[in-house]
Amino acid sequence: MNSGYKISSSKTSPILEWILDKNNRDKHITEIPEHNGMAVVKDNLQIPSVVMYKDGFPYKDLYDISKEILSFYQLPDSIRIEPNYGYMLCYSENGHWVHEHNDPNFYYEGPDESLIENKPDGYLNEVIHTRFNLLISKPTKGGNPVICDQEYDVEENEVWRCLAGFDKHGTTKVEGSKPRIILSFGFFVPTEIAIKNSWYKPNNIE
Repeated sequence: MNSGYKISSSKTSPILEWILDKNNRDKHITEIPEHNGMAVVKDNLQIPSVVMYKDGFPYKDLYDISKEILSFYQLPDSIRIEPNYGYMLCYSENGHWVHEHNDPNFYYEGPDESLIENKPDGYLNEVIHTRFNLLISKPTKGGNPVICDQEYDVEENEVWRCLAGFDKHGTTKVEGSKPRIILSFGFFVPTEIAIKNSWYKPNNIE
């Protein structure tokens, strides 16, 4: 959902400049997501990489953006980072789009295999996988989020919220030469907070 709240380019520009360097992408942003078209992603950025740090990745700006988002949405600093994908940085080009999907509300495919939980698709109980996203580079056309079949025309550096563990979501197709670059911060928001904030309404609550 649109927030109308923008993160200052003074915080996003260092990350944008870093990922626009093809050498950095080729070395560090190498995972190919299950999307359509050309895209590469790095997840769990909240876990510092010594190699990325040495290659100039601006972790301080990443953490500052996360803190600012939590403050804007009035969420506690102690809230649990979602462990499957965590903080993500995704770079995509002309023709890329994300199919409609949901994300897990439990430990499904994080870096520690010993913590993986065997729960059914659509499982939802104490927490909801919630993502707070911003396009630090918005393509000339397309690349907007689509949540529950509604397209949201977000601005560059504008934060939007997605209840990824509940609402079906995807994107429109990227068109043009300007890349789509998204920062995505995932948290396990307690269901009671989501209800209190009117983000989520269980079927059994009228």
